Amino acid sequence: MRVAGKMAFVTGGASGLGRASSLMLAKEGAKVAVSDVNAEGAKVVADEINALYPGQGYAYRLDVTNEAQWKEALSAAHEDMGGFNVLLNNAGIGGGSTIEDTDFETWKRVHEVDTDSVFLGCKYAIPLMQDHAPGSIINISSIAGLIAGHNMAAYNSAKAGVWLLSNPWRYTAPIVAIKSVLIRSTQPSLTHRFSIRWPNISAAMSCEKNWRGRYR
Repeated sequence: MRVAGKMAFVTGGASGLGRASSLMLAKEGAKVAVSDVNAEGAKVVADEINALYPGQGYAYRLDVTNEAQWKEALSAAHEDMGGFNVLLNNAGIGGGSTIEDTDFETWKRVHEVDTDSVFLGCKYAIPLMQDHAPGSIINISSIAGLIAGHNMAAYNSAKAGVWLLSNPWRYTAPIVAIKSVLIRSTQPSLTHRFSIRWPNISAAMSCEKNWRGRYR
């Protein structure tokens, strides 16, 4: 169990990939701070964890676009769990269409939730994680950040930003690695829940796959 004894902070943990990741981290022996803008949902997941693995689940309300809430939630989790050394930046939204059809408010909102939140999480977690190094930050990007879909301009851009912020061959990660905190990203394709909630993105990825013949 590679995360046994670790302390993890998960964003967007009330549902979907965040919930599944929180439960798996707990199963593998980690304490898990489940955070979400849906505070009741986060508590439900923390309660699920504690029912299975007593004392390993914690819940926090966190709007990942709110800088002050990041500081408060991370500080509270650090105190409650006795520190933390894993951050999973999972929270995100879909939205938007083609460049011509995406309004500016949607463009800004998608980047705020999907990209700005990752910056804020890394910025405020790294100093706290150094107390319990080595630490690991995993940022959830998307295959859409590597292979752009034709009708999801905002999402493509936002997830590409997450990938570049996390890319170990770019600027951020090697500097942070010196501080014993490694930043990396993962680029998942579609999940079942994602396909149901955002069919336009599902259709776009299918179109891109057919056009290119394969994902690279």
